[in-house]
Amino acid sequence: MKIYMNTYINSYLLAIKKYFSNKLNILLFVWLGWLMLPLFYSGFISDDAYTSQLKGTLIHSDINLFNKIYAEIINWLSLGRFNPFHWILWFTYFYLFPSLLLFKIIAFLIIYLNLFYFRKILEHITQSKPFSYCIIFLVPILFQFRYWHDPILAFPSIPLACLYLFLSINFLIKYLEIKRKSYFLLFNFIFLVSLLSYEVAYISPLFYLMIAY
Repeated sequence: MKIYMNTYINSYLLAIKKYFSNKLNILLFVWLGWLMLPLFYSGFISDDAYTSQLKGTLIHSDINLFNKIYAEIINWLSLGRFNPFHWILWFTYFYLFPSLLLFKIIAFLIIYLNLFYFRKILEHITQSKPFSYCIIFLVPILFQFRYWHDPILAFPSIPLACLYLFLSINFLIKYLEIKRKSYFLLFNFIFLVSLLSYEVAYISPLFYLMIAY
């Protein structure tokens, strides 16, 4: 009877914990949306303004999407940068969905997921869920907006690079805790995608070693 009661109490406490976690995640979503209203009032900025005209560029240059992506990859490779997934992702997006609103929603969701997974990493390091939520609610207050070359209003590839890092770290943590092979494969896949997207991923192994240690 005592074992049954303990199991019931633990299940009840776990349900409460999950309930409040979900509420806090929703509140974080609303809080971030309020602080990031300038994102939704802005248009295409900087390189995004140019890339949003991709269909017209292809017609003007009399080339197809594949040739444009290939040319861009080769051009940047000649300058010492190899980031093919970046061009495949964003050129394909702007070719299929040249929508400003959808683009801003995607940028917002990328930033929200950054906070969501960063909080999980903080909780793993500090072993304190309240502390991790306190930090993550404060982070958006530090966001700044500039009209040109801004990593929030434009260049979603930059916060996406952060998301790759946080996602890969979370999969690494899960693998180290549970030893499930699928988590290890996902960790390697996300890391590979990040390497093919943005050079900042080259320093990711330093964080992986710290987490593993």
